[in-house]
Amino acid sequence: MAGGNICGSDQVFPPASQATGSNSFQNPACLPGGHLAYTVWIYGYNGNQNPDAERADIYSLNPANLSEPPVFIGSRNPPINRRVNNVGHIAVGNKIAYACYSNNICVSDLKGGSLVVSDFPGGEGGFEEPVFDSSGTYVAFEWTKSESSDGESGKADICVVPANSLKGRKCANLDGLNAQPDWSPASGSPWVVFQRKDSKGWNLYKIPVQSGVPQKAQMKQITKNGNSTDASWTPDGKKIVYSCDGKICLLDPESGSSSRVATRGGQYFGAVSMCGDGYIYYETGVGDDKTPTAICRTKAP
Repeated sequence: MAGGNICGSDQVFPPASQATGSNSFQNPACLPGGHLAYTVWIYGYNGNQNPDAERADIYSLNPANLSEPPVFIGSRNPPINRRVNNVGHIAVGNKIAYACYSNNICVSDLKGGSLVVSDFPGGEGGFEEPVFDSSGTYVAFEWTKSESSDGESGKADICVVPANSLKGRKCANLDGLNAQPDWSPASGSPWVVFQRKDSKGWNLYKIPVQSGVPQKAQMKQITKNGNSTDASWTPDGKKIVYSCDGKICLLDPESGSSSRVATRGGQYFGAVSMCGDGYIYYETGVGDDKTPTAICRTKAP
């Protein structure tokens, strides 16, 4: 596992009891009551293309009391894959959404019970990065129809489906690559932020959702630097925290004003989440995209 001083002066998570072998700790997600969810890949970053690469588990812990053992949320049978969720992804009723069952979407409670699974036909691509709206009525997600091995070309859309059935998806019908949606946690907010590959590189856009339907005509671009990814809303839904050219930045989507929060030379910062405890959690590592990562946190400005 990546760990040790990889977090610099920031605190490293999760507990040392899980920091063994090639375990890679990824995708921190803010939970009710100050807890944090995260994914453990046992064969390195995103499974490191191992034949058992989808063998990943979801846990939660209490950052305020690391003497409490991590709580196992997800089941290895079936395996859970990809990102758990991010800021604002936990809805009323303590529900959690995640990718599961070989490219489907699952919704369950925080103990892995009361499971609802999408029934997307096989062969349609991957269904990933699910996120609730503020009321828990809908789930937005990324539908990856095709993608190059380096993740820099292909076709991926932003779609929405009712959370209680996970059926009847409505998509924005966007061209190119559109990924990692995050729905604003502000009560009743229609806005979903996501990253889009445009002529300048990866930039952040936002799109409103009305009655479960993404409104393509009202989509807005909110960054233009060509290297903006891994975005999530702050707990109040007023700002966006994201990875910007290997750093962590904080953006006001209305004014376009952006400030740098954290940076360390030669390191990757991803899956950025600002939680209600006043910290920003992120995954980080040094090396190639197969190197296991650690989860760290830094004080929010």
